[in-house]
Amino acid sequence: MMRKITKTVYLSFAGFVVFVILHNAVYAVFQVEEPVFFTLALLSGLVFLVSFIGNIVSFIAGKIRK
Repeated sequence: MMRKITKTVYLSFAGFVVFVILHNAVYAVFQVEEPVFFTLALLSGLVFLVSFIGNIVSFIAGKIRK
């Protein structure tokens, strides 16, 4: 279970970085604020935060059980 959560942490962080770069690149090229990559960056940041906290809770719960 913890491996799945850790994979989600890595993928959501990578997605956050990619979407932020894409948002900035689209703005630099077209000089227009576009909401798609901005929204995806916010969502992937939120997924990162939730899965990171879930990973910490899972780790602590595993240590307490042992």
